[in-house]
Amino acid sequence: MTISAFLMRVIFLAVPGIVSYMLFRKLAGKTKCEKWEEWCQVVLFSLIIYGTYSIFVWFFGFFGWGKGELTFFKAVLDETVDIEWSEIIIASLLGVPVAFIASAIHTYKLVNWIGRRINVTRRFGDEDVWDHFHNLPDIPEYEWVIVRDHKINLLYFGWIQTYSDSYKERELLMGDVSVCDNDSGELIYEVERLYFCRNKYDITIEIPKIEDRKEAKETE
Repeated sequence: MTISAFLMRVIFLAVPGIVSYMLFRKLAGKTKCEKWEEWCQVVLFSLIIYGTYSIFVWFFGFFGWGKGELTFFKAVLDETVDIEWSEIIIASLLGVPVAFIASAIHTYKLVNWIGRRINVTRRFGDEDVWDHFHNLPDIPEYEWVIVRDHKINLLYFGWIQTYSDSYKERELLMGDVSVCDNDSGELIYEVERLYFCRNKYDITIEIPKIEDRKEAKETE
């Protein structure tokens, strides 16, 4: 088997891993990593998907349903073994729940949670504190926050609808926003949606105490 033919077979067989990895990145957000790290993750996703798929095939084969094994592992190295396109299609579909599970593990930082419980790490597991803040489990959706815009000395009071990925400018899209003077707190105007982009040192985000949040909601 020539190198080019081998690479083509690997690429075709890695399609489920590629699809699952792309979906995972869409759910979990982009991270700063090298190309070789991305391909390692694609390989890992592929192995997890085909490994899980092979367990199901073996299980059904044990009861006499199906052939009992995948051709994937043979097809990678043996060019005489035909690629089963049905396996690639089914594996690609199986990659969808795998991506969702991986995203849940990433979002809730389960690996780091276990590491902290057994005292092998103190890291919270996010790309940076910006990402960590927006993924705090005790900050529910539609939580009221105060964003201070130091660049133009304004204060925004509302809830954060979406935010930018790490390693970019701080982009925020807020809903039900009251725009106030940052010094006096005087209300200037109100808008349904507000988008702005600042450098990371131009804004601060504050979460009012529970009593203050209740009072703010009651006045809305």
